[in-house]
Amino acid sequence: MLQTGIIEKNVDTKRIKKYKGLQQARRTGRFPQTMLPLPSFFIADHILWMRKRIDTTPMQIQKLVYLCHGWILGGTGQPLILDKIEAWDYGPVIPVLYHRFKEYRGDPITESGEDFSEYFGDDFNKSLIEDVLKRYRDLNGIKLSSITHESDSPWDRTIKKHGRGATIENDLIEQYYTRVLYDLYAKANNDE
Repeated sequence: MLQTGIIEKNVDTKRIKKYKGLQQARRTGRFPQTMLPLPSFFIADHILWMRKRIDTTPMQIQKLVYLCHGWILGGTGQPLILDKIEAWDYGPVIPVLYHRFKEYRGDPITESGEDFSEYFGDDFNKSLIEDVLKRYRDLNGIKLSSITHESDSPWDRTIKKHGRGATIENDLIEQYYTRVLYDLYAKANNDE
C-alpha cells in the first residue's frame, strides 16, 4: 500500500481534491494497488514526463491518451481514464484535456509532466502504456488523428450513429482495441 507522503510529493494536491476515490484514499492514508480509472490529466502528465525530450502538441497528447485508454480497455477490460471522450472533427477528444492545453494551440506543450506510473497497477498496464508510446512515438498529431479515424473505429461508428460531439462509449473502444491487440498478438506469433 502507498502512503499519503508519496502522493503529496508527486501530485498537485489541489487537483486530487476533485476526485472522490483519491480523496477517500488520502483521508484513510491507504491507496489500492491500482487507482484505475484515473483522471485523464494524470495520463497526460505521465506521457509528457515520458516524452520530456520530444515536442508534444495538444493534438498528440489527446490522441496518445486516447490510444493508451483504448489499449488498456482492450487488454484488461478496465478503463484507464475517468473522463468522457467525444467524437470531434479531428478524432476522439477528451474535453477536459482540450481545455487544459488549448492555450498551446498547435505548439508543443511546455509543461514537463510527472511520473504517475505507480497508479497504473500491475506491470501489464505499465507495459501497454509504454508500448503505445513506443509504437506512436514519431507520429505527429495529424497522423495520430488519422489512426483514430479508421473505418469502423469507435470514432467512425459514433460519428455515423450519433454525429459530431457525441460521447464515444467505452464498450465500443474496448471491442475495437481488443481486436487491435489480438491482431497484433497474432501477427507477432506468425512472425516468429
